[in-house]
Amino acid sequence: MKIKTNHISILFLSICFLGLIGATPVWSTTYYVDINNGTDTPTSGISADDAWKTLHYAVPLLQAGDILNVATGTYSVAKGEEDKALTVTQNNLTIQGTTGTVIDGDPGCLSEWGPAFNISASGVTLKHMEITGFTCDALGQNMVVSGGSNNRIESCDISNSGTGVQFTSGSGTANVVTDCNIHDHYSSSITIEGGSPEILQNTIYDNANGIYMDYGGSLTIRPKVINNLIYNTGSGVRNMEQGIWVYSYGVGTIAAQIFHNTIAGGQSTGIYVSQIEPDQTETIDVKFNIITNFVVGIEEIVTTSSILKFDYNAVVGNTTNYKSVISGPNDLSYDPLFVDAAGFDFHLAPTSPLLNLIRAEAGGVTRSAAPGRCGCTMWAAATEGSYFRTSTMTVSTNWLCTKMPSVTALIRMFTRSVVQTGPPYYGLTA
Repeated sequence: MKIKTNHISILFLSICFLGLIGATPVWSTTYYVDINNGTDTPTSGISADDAWKTLHYAVPLLQAGDILNVATGTYSVAKGEEDKALTVTQNNLTIQGTTGTVIDGDPGCLSEWGPAFNISASGVTLKHMEITGFTCDALGQNMVVSGGSNNRIESCDISNSGTGVQFTSGSGTANVVTDCNIHDHYSSSITIEGGSPEILQNTIYDNANGIYMDYGGSLTIRPKVINNLIYNTGSGVRNMEQGIWVYSYGVGTIAAQIFHNTIAGGQSTGIYVSQIEPDQTETIDVKFNIITNFVVGIEEIVTTSSILKFDYNAVVGNTTNYKSVISGPNDLSYDPLFVDAAGFDFHLAPTSPLLNLIRAEAGGVTRSAAPGRCGCTMWAAATEGSYFRTSTMTVSTNWLCTKMPSVTALIRMFTRSVVQTGPPYYGLTA
């Protein structure tokens, strides 16, 4: 006798089987929101031509795994957004804008909507948006990560609030801010109060503090601050005081890695480490950075200096290069020879003495000496705990390389490590 197959039963059994083996099936649906042309009705959101109107209506309706495309336009209370907090609680969402997508929280500094997004979930990606003006004083935040892990903020322009991105004590691990422009904040571009975020390849300028680690908890956090450009133009809403400020006042530990950053032109200190608790045993590693044009290059005010590891930094051109700290055994004092520091182009010129200088075994980045705005780079072996990648990085088009290295340089790179094309490298290179 021939048995008929019941497809519905097979689907049901398959779902049950996935549940038995511990897998969680995720179905992804793409939705659309358009502040200029959309309508907030239950049947909308299904296409660009039939989109929802506001983020406050759209975001709560999303399910885990969904994608929300945010059309060009200014999303503000004045344009129809609700004047209340917007919290993301669903895991694995992607909320992505396009050219001209602006999330604006400043209609006369009266809005209760703030921050633009409060992420309290895991696996959330926010990208390709301009986020600005969520409160006009030092108390507001443009973006907050208050919970969850593996969240990602990328390719955004974040400006004009108290803090650009804040990681609270409830945030988890592997949260990333990358390839963003973060500027004109009254307090700091990024504040880390908990978790172990990775701050990678951002351009940070004209904030009162570039990156502020302010930890009073009881756990160990391990933030990574790698390959960022942090500088001051002197014409923004605030002049930068500290480039990177590490401040711990609890019984917990900040075991930070601060590698390959260029920090230029502030009114106070390039890297400032203060009040680390005497029982901290894990180190704060500060390596391969260029620190220039501050009153003080590196300063520490700590209970014990044994946990601080400064080495392979180029600390040069500051009124005082070191204060209350001894220079690292391999620190450098060469003029970095930026392409155009007066024009705020801090890439290293082809003739810079800092190119190809650090030994690979020190854990630094190897970069070809090819001329051009953006060469191709690779990560050298990380024998001292430096950041290591094994795959090509995806970046937005404004960072893409426009000039390939020479054949000789390519051969040298392939024989030593993984070649990575992508953003220009800041800080010292190997």
